[in-house]
Amino acid sequence: GLWCYKIVYKADDPNIILMATNKGLIRSTNGGTSWQIIDTNDCRDIELNPSNANIVYILKQNTSSNFYECWKSTNAGQNFTAKTLGWPTGLTNGVGRLAVSKANANRIYAVLLTDNEPRIMKSNDAGESWTAIAKGSSTALEMNNGQGYYDLDIVVSSQNADQLIVATTTAFR
Repeated sequence: GLWCYKIVYKADDPNIILMATNKGLIRSTNGGTSWQIIDTNDCRDIELNPSNANIVYILKQNTSSNFYECWKSTNAGQNFTAKTLGWPTGLTNGVGRLAVSKANANRIYAVLLTDNEPRIMKSNDAGESWTAIAKGSSTALEMNNGQGYYDLDIVVSSQNADQLIVATTTAFR
């Protein structure tokens, strides 16, 4: 069956709806009357850029590594390009979540669960490049994989792009 992980719509054009699902990324241009499959790889999260809703970010499964990567669209989800400069490599069996800051629309965070340990990734250039800012099981992030994706979440302050909360079974700021 279809598992829906997240649904977003463009505030300036509510006819455009995007849905991240286990069957891929699905898009409607007519308010949900009909849907088009944009990508068939598992898509776990989707975020719109708060200053430009034509910019869409997704976490999409790379089927060869079974790890999730950030992909970006600049045309409201019609096409996507991988944005993996600085993204972790050599990891498998990971999932994740995204957050985009309203305080700084170029600031994006991702929390990733991996076979090794959770990681927090940050982009300061609208997803073009990434830096790992914390890894689990360290003093910087005493987070573990907890219950995995079931209660994984991330949120960034709408007032301060440097304030972030990530959580599995325990939340960390």
